[in-house]
Order: sequence, then structure tokens, then C-alpha cells
Amino acid sequence: MLAAVEERIAFQLTTLPHSDRNSKPLFPPPLLMLPAPRIAGLLTAWVASSEPPPPLPEAEPFIYNNPRMADLPKDKRERLLYVTRILLDASVDVELGSLSPAIFHAAAVLLKRAVIGQSSYPPSNRIAFLAEIDADVLDMSMRAREDIKNARKKAEEHLEEMLARARAGTL
Repeated sequence: MLAAVEERIAFQLTTLPHSDRNSKPLFPPPLLMLPAPRIAGLLTAWVASSEPPPPLPEAEPFIYNNPRMADLPKDKRERLLYVTRILLDASVDVELGSLSPAIFHAAAVLLKRAVIGQSSYPPSNRIAFLAEIDADVLDMSMRAREDIKNARKKAEEHLEEMLARARAGTL
């Protein structure tokens, strides 16, 4: 089947008007992907087993302790810690290949904004421009995640309180 398609393309390219059989075709034949049997040898084998996967190694905790952080105002310190966590999470995800490097650029913009504030200069290139836009979206999504986490925690506490009152018969 593939050979027939290649022959048809080659015939069409060589029979263009004002061309003879001895001249080169105007366009090279298309680059075709590997057929399925050749690709199958390159893929890793996966065999289902009843054994659970091995446990992941436990990471060492990362502790940053700078006594000068206490000199910062509380809101500035919390914002700095918040965006630093975002930057570290983005760095790990980029290193593991689960996120695009664009997320790292956006997280770096968030950190820069937390340290020196919003820049009055326009972005210097396309990547910086997109990182500025992505930083706004990243900040909004991280705030939404925090809000959802806090709402779940509050709902669980409320549910526990209602269950305790129901068990005590004071509902």
C-alpha cells in the first residue's frame, strides 16, 4: 500500500508539464514515517503483573532558613514564600517533563514581580511577553487552587461539626 502511494506521488511529480523523464522532480518525495512493525521494535515492552509498582524514593525535605526573612513585613514575606514555592514546583515539573518550560518562565516572572514589583518597561522579546501573560494566568490558577483547598477544608470541618452534633442529638 505504501509503495503504491510512493509510486503515485513520484509519477505525479515527474509528469508535471514542461518536464521530461530525465529531469529531477520539482519536489522531493515526502518523508514517510516508520511503518508499524519497525516502530513496534522501538517501543518499550509493558507486561502487566500482579506486583505493585516499587515505591518512589522519598525526597529529602528542602529547608530554607534565613533569619533576615523576619525583617520583611508579614504580607511581603508570605507573598515571597508563595511565589518561591510556585517557582520550585514549576522547576521540578519542568525537570520531570510534565510541564512546559514556559511555566518556569511564568513562575520566574511571578517571583520577579514579588521582589521588585511590576516592571514599567515592556517585555524585551516574544518569550518575555508570553511569560508576562502566562504569569497572570498561573497566579490566578494557583489562587484558585488555594481557594478550592481552603473551601474543601472548611466544608470538611463543617461536616465533622454537623456529624458530631447529630451524634450528640443536639441537631
